[in-house]
This record gives sequence, structure tokens and C-alpha cells, in this order.
Amino acid sequence: MNTMALPPVVAGDPGTITPDDDGGAEERVLAEIAALGLERNAWELDTKGFTILAPSQAAPPEFFKQLRDRILCEASLATGVEVGLIGEAASQFEVSALGRCQYLPEIFFADPMFEQALMNRHVLALVSYLLGESCILTGMNAVIKGPGPESFPLHTDTPQPAPLPAFAQVANATWLLSEYTIENGPTVLVPGSHKACRSPTRAESVDFSRAVPVVAPAGSIVIWHGNCWHGAAARTAPGVRISLITYFARYYMRPPSAGAYGERVTDEMLDRNPPRFARLMHHKPLSVAGEWVCRISHFA
Repeated sequence: MNTMALPPVVAGDPGTITPDDDGGAEERVLAEIAALGLERNAWELDTKGFTILAPSQAAPPEFFKQLRDRILCEASLATGVEVGLIGEAASQFEVSALGRCQYLPEIFFADPMFEQALMNRHVLALVSYLLGESCILTGMNAVIKGPGPESFPLHTDTPQPAPLPAFAQVANATWLLSEYTIENGPTVLVPGSHKACRSPTRAESVDFSRAVPVVAPAGSIVIWHGNCWHGAAARTAPGVRISLITYFARYYMRPPSAGAYGERVTDEMLDRNPPRFARLMHHKPLSVAGEWVCRISHFA
């Protein structure tokens, strides 16, 4: 399948930034936020714990369509049943904690377009704001959600017991490849919950009274702090909801499953991407000096 080239990475954007011990990480990250006009998004990450990139900020509409079509193609190959937008195959989806859905793990390796999604300049700018330049990719998965009464309880993505650090250890960037409405079973988030520095209790996890649904057009990207309480509402409308979920973490939070990326990355993949790609794929280890800077700096 032909993929549409995104605008080239230019000097000064996160694709060319690699962590080092020059002490300039904070300046580079904040300069990139300013260059892209993302100051309000960064403020929302600080205050609400989440932000939404509008389609005009994220990527060309054709690129989102290509991502969506490729995911539907992979879903059909995985099940042997054609999976389309109207959800005619949704009745065959398994019911899991996520609801009635088809889950496609490690879709990252299915097509180079997912590498382009990873290197999206706006996403990396905000993820770097949360996690620093040395962050790594720990997962890129697709979810196709069909109708069903199941909701997904509120939780955090930070995999450790309370108290959680106030700064983000992990972050999520979810690409909305279909429209998110209340009837379509959207992600819900609790504004300001990242400041609690803990996961919700069992009772709080099923109380959506303070949660805000993500209502946004296809082509948007939702990014949130790993401490932010979030879940998903039940889908009551026919058809399917399609999402590309990208997980990032600080380099020292690498889960065992993340090794697959560094082990499976090819020289061809490294050659066609900017230097930061290798770091995100945990292919290029940090130097001792780099590790020290990452421990003492929010942005390194």
C-alpha cells in the first residue's frame, strides 16, 4: 500500500532532538511547544491532565484515512471476516474489559505509516513536554469498538502503587480515526485527577459523575498524563469506533513487552527515520551522562 509522506522533519523539531548532557533539554522542548503554537495544549496538560489536538493541528485528513483503512484491513486479515465502518462484523467481536471490540496489538510493524504516526511532530512535542526527550515507545495498538453495554472503569496508566509522582511517568496519545460522540462510546477523563497522584478506588472507578467524555471529530488526537483517571463509556450507536493508541514512558519505566520494539526494528526502519526514532524504539541506549541528566531533569 502506498503511504502518504508527511511533512519532512526539519532541524529543531523533536525528530532531531536526542537527550544529552548539554543542559539544553528544557529550552528545546519549550521552544518546540512555542514554535508549534501548543502553549494552550501544554497548559491543559498541566491543569486538566489531558488535551485534544484538533484535526487541523494533527495531520492531513488523507493520512488519518490511510491509518483507518489499514487498521480495518489488518482487522479483516486477523479474523477472516471483513471489518468495515458500519460494523457488520462487530457482533463477532469478543467481549473484554474494553467492551465488545477487536484489539490489534503491535500494529506498529504492519506498515511504515505507523512509523510516521509515531514521529508526528505535534504529538512528540507534547509527549516530550510530559516525559522528556528520552522517552520511549512502549506500545502502539489499534482498537475497533462495537456496540455493547460494557463501559471501561476509570483507571490510571501509571504502573506503580500510590503515591504516584506528580510528574508524568507515562503518557497516552490516542488517534481518533472515527468520530467520538457520547453515543459512540468515547474515552472519558476526569479533569485534574492527575494531581491526586493515585489511582481511583474501586468505588471511584465506576463513578463517572466527574468524568468528561471526549467529543471530537475524526482526525483529532487525545493526549493525557499517565496519572489522569480515564475510562470509556458504552457504545450505544451502531457501527464501530476506531482508535490508534500509542503509549510512551520515561526510559526507566520500560515494561518487559517493550523489548519487542528494539528487537524487531530493522536497519531499513532506522535509515528512513530521523535519529530520535532509534531512541523511541529503545534501540539506542543512553550514555551514562545521558542517564544522569534524565534523572535530574523533567525534560531530558
